Amino acid sequence: MRRTRMASSSTGWGWGGNNAELERFTGALYAARELAMRRMQSEAAELEAEGIVGMQLNVKRDLSKTDSEFQSALNDPEHGGALGQQWRTFLVDMVAIGTAVAPLADEHQTPTPRMVLALDQ
Repeated sequence: MRRTRMASSSTGWGWGGNNAELERFTGALYAARELAMRRMQSEAAELEAEGIVGMQLNVKRDLSKTDSEFQSALNDPEHGGALGQQWRTFLVDMVAIGTAVAPLADEHQTPTPRMVLALDQ
């Protein structure tokens, strides 16, 4: 199991009627996913595994400010700045879990898959 953390900062979270992709957040998610999967594959290769089954990606997202705290800061008359000057930090915690599959012995033969249940009945 590998845990990967990537941090990113961004303005808004859909406030002000804007509905747009948060490119830094999306980039952090993609980078964390790739890094977690690469580490899992590397560990499987060290075990001389032929594959990984039951792989799961678990994602946890943490924000430095809640939506209500962020909205309050935007509405604060003392803030005095533009929307682009209000920031909060995103933390992405991604865990890749899987089971490495390796032969038990050199002479082990993996049987050819076959149909067990006919689909025409």
